[in-house]
Parts: sequence; structure tokens; C-alpha cells
Amino acid sequence: MWYTPNQQLTYNRIYNFVVGVRGGGKTFNTLLHAIRRFEKTGEQFIYLRRRGVDLDDACHRKEGGDLFSDIRHKGYFKDAELKVVADKSGGYNFYYNDQIMGYGKALSTARRSTSLPLVKLIIFDEFLIDDSNPHDRYLNKGNEMFTFHNFYETIARGRDIPVFFLGNAFSMVNPYFIELGINQAIKEPDSNKIYKGKFWTVLFWKGEDYVESRKQTQSYQATIGTSFNEHAFNNNFYLDRKDFIKKRSKDSEHHFSLVYLGKTYGVWVDWDKGEYYVSTKGANTSRDKTISLSLADNKPNNVSIRRYRNMPFMKAFRMAVDSNSVYFDSQETYNRMNEVVYLLKTIT
Repeated sequence: MWYTPNQQLTYNRIYNFVVGVRGGGKTFNTLLHAIRRFEKTGEQFIYLRRRGVDLDDACHRKEGGDLFSDIRHKGYFKDAELKVVADKSGGYNFYYNDQIMGYGKALSTARRSTSLPLVKLIIFDEFLIDDSNPHDRYLNKGNEMFTFHNFYETIARGRDIPVFFLGNAFSMVNPYFIELGINQAIKEPDSNKIYKGKFWTVLFWKGEDYVESRKQTQSYQATIGTSFNEHAFNNNFYLDRKDFIKKRSKDSEHHFSLVYLGKTYGVWVDWDKGEYYVSTKGANTSRDKTISLSLADNKPNNVSIRRYRNMPFMKAFRMAVDSNSVYFDSQETYNRMNEVVYLLKTIT
């Protein structure tokens, strides 16, 4: 009924991704496994979150309790005291009686980490973000995998330490799946099947018994037929919108280009259909109106967005977005343009 990490560990891969229904025990049972390993072998673990505020909320909950409250409540480790103690670096030490069994770390402060030779497992909780929330962003301008590699090498120092990435079904297009080629290897995810690559496993965990038990609750029944229900209980990646992915028409014309996070996106228009297309293919920075979205994207022949944001052609593009008349060549482009549209609406 509940998720456990045991089967994925048998494949001996360092990157293990678990995308599962909400409340299905991903965090609970992975932490339980880690504590049991410490109890048996003395092997320590790291509980990782993206930012310090996320780590604080998990380790000391606003409603009371801490990271191990649910484990205590279920009656595990009755003869031991599990403690969460803040350290001077902004992280946490986790104690099993008077022994350190693990550490709480924030990826955003990875540069402060040191080698921890007894650590044999890393748990990265909530590794996927909700791109529809403009305040929730991957680190390092989207190149978060670089930040994670830096953190990992600091901790591992040449060892192969398995990592469990735990998350909910937001988007298959994310820094981790892109760099490892997972979003290309898995086109139509099957629930409860373990996919394997050379260095990774991926489990889209649904837990049929768990979902059946939730169907009896009013909270489940109240959301039947909604995108939230499909996302929370059926593992549908609700940010992945296939209805806006299509090739530009043969009659479309290049209108302008946008440069964002070092990548150029061509914006094309089919005037007869009234449709815009955003594509990474055929984007030509030698054409007129190549617009930089940030100082880091500026080049000698580019123009800052602040100069063009109120021009009629840019207002028309924003109106096309609002009227659902803009299409994209890939899910990755669609996701990036969500960020661009937010910037266009906020830049002054």
C-alpha cells in the first residue's frame, strides 16, 4: 500500500527518482529506511531540501513537531530518542539518542558543505517545483543540476552514494530529467513500473491500494474531475500541456527573437491564422529585434527588454498569450516561456 525504496536499491544506481501520489509515504518510508540503516550499521544520511526556508519548515513544522514526528507517532523506535537540532551553519543535525545519525542540508548553501565520510544515503525531498508558482524556481537560473553535482561531489569525495529524489508530478521537463535524458527515454510514464538507465532508476509510484482508500474520503470526492485530482492521485504531470505543443505553420514568418538564460527562442507569426509560434529551431539572432531578458543575456547586437516591453508588437504577443494563441515546439520551450511571460508582466 505504501512506497518503500527497497526495490530501487537492488538496481545499484546512484540516482533514484520517485514521483508519486501525495501522501503515499515517499518521505516517511525513505526516512524510515535511513534510520533503520543507521540503527543496524551506523551509516548516516542527508535530508536535502532546495532552500533553507524549505528545510526549516520540514525540520521544525509550523503546526508543531519536527521531521520525525510522524515516525514517532506510528510507534517506531520507541526505545530511542530521535532529535532534530539546529547547527551553526543553518542546517540541522539528526540524533539517535546521543549519536548523530544524519544531517539536514539546503542545496542553496551547498558551497558550505564539507566531506561527511559516514554518509551513505542522500534524500532530496520535493525535488520538482511547481512552475506555475512564479516564486518557486530552480536554483542557478535553471541549471540546478550543476549545483547538485557540486554538492554531491563535496559530500561523496569519490564514493558512489545513492540519492533518492522524491517529488510530486509537476513536469517531466525539469533540470534533472533533461540532463540525464529521462524525459526523452520515457515518453508515456506507466505507474508502478521502475524504469532503468545506466545511472538512474525512475518509479512513477501510484499505490493502487492507497488511492482506493482515499476514494472514500470527502476530500477526494470533492476534487473528482479536476486537474488537481489527476495530479495528486493519478500522477498526471499537470504542467505538461500537450495541447499547446505543435510545429509552426509553413506560412509563418519570423517576427522577433528572445534570449533567455543563454538560449535563443524565435517568435514566429502566421498572420492569416492569428497564431504565434515559439521555437528554438530556426531562431536567428542576426535578424532585427533580438531581445535580451536579462543583463546576463545581453550581447552587442541585442536590445534590452526594457526598451521593447511596451512596443505594440510586444503588447500583441502578450495578448496572444492571454488568448491562448501561442504554440511551442516542445514542452521545455513551453515551460521556459511561462517564466518569460511572467518576466514580461513584471519588468518595469
